[in-house]
Amino acid sequence: MKVKRRDLIEGCIVKEDIFSQSVHPLVTKKTVITNDILEVLQAFLIEEVSIEKTLENGDPFPNIESHEETIKKTEFTTFYSDYMKAVEVYKTEFIKWQAGSPINILKIRELMIPLLIRFYNESNELLLIHRYTKQENYLYHHSVATGLISGYLALKQNIPSGEAAQVALAGVMADCGLSKVDLKVLNKRKNFSIQEEEEIRKHPLYSYNLLKNIPSLKDAVKLAVLQHHERLDGSGYPLKESAKRVHKFSRIIAVADFYHKMCTGEGISTGLSPFKAVEIMTEDSFGKFDIEIVQVLLRNVAKFSLGSTVKLNDGSIGDVMFVDSKSPLRPIIKVEKTDQLLDLRTNRAYLIDYIIKI
Repeated sequence: MKVKRRDLIEGCIVKEDIFSQSVHPLVTKKTVITNDILEVLQAFLIEEVSIEKTLENGDPFPNIESHEETIKKTEFTTFYSDYMKAVEVYKTEFIKWQAGSPINILKIRELMIPLLIRFYNESNELLLIHRYTKQENYLYHHSVATGLISGYLALKQNIPSGEAAQVALAGVMADCGLSKVDLKVLNKRKNFSIQEEEEIRKHPLYSYNLLKNIPSLKDAVKLAVLQHHERLDGSGYPLKESAKRVHKFSRIIAVADFYHKMCTGEGISTGLSPFKAVEIMTEDSFGKFDIEIVQVLLRNVAKFSLGSTVKLNDGSIGDVMFVDSKSPLRPIIKVEKTDQLLDLRTNRAYLIDYIIKI
């Protein structure tokens, strides 16, 4: 039978494999539910689980109808629910832009600024926000998340709050020009032809054209939107600008955009952990991104890791015991089953795959 995650208790037996974004089960069938398993399910936003009718000790699973009725009467607000509402609002506005309606920038600003404040104050969401993405609505999730991460990084660099709000606004509007891309191309999402790829790469220009005549938007916002896919080594698009011509706001959005894209797995086989996404920016993509901004992201990803429960790329689970300030992405892990201390600085084959508990 299927039950809500909130109604699971220790001793329940999983009837069917539980999957998240990976091809491998998050929890395999016949697993007995423990408190640790409950935390894993919560971390991965698993809402419903198929379980056996009896517990491990042979007792029947307790009746939960009255408990469900109580839950339904309880109203509460979380960052997650506010974020999901914002995604739906953005989706509605995007569809209007596709139909030719002008951009209501005041509505977008009123949507983003309160959410940015909450995102900043609940900073652990930086490690979690990519998990909220529903792939069928990826574009809308990516826009809202990029705006929030951009504003967050701006605030963490001590950019005044008014300017940080402008950065967030530029981040959320950076892809508005995709509303002018042919729907068949937009829905394809990958395996583009050369012509389709060229069309997709025009979207920063389309975004700029949609925003350029809005008087309430500062020129820095419009420029950031135009340049958000430029790279400091000149390899970006649409103008292949050199480093000295890429605006500070554009550099922030470029980092936020890439981080969220890597974590959600858009364009690659599966999503990466925040640790791996930042490591790619510091190593494999060195010279493309502003290293000072990447370092700000790195420090704020790594600082939440001490004491966290993580899953490594070999499937083992452990707790973060020590973080070296010189190598914050590769901490020392105490492996749960063996109590072995695994130093990721020297054991380079191991990577943090998922963060189970902050």
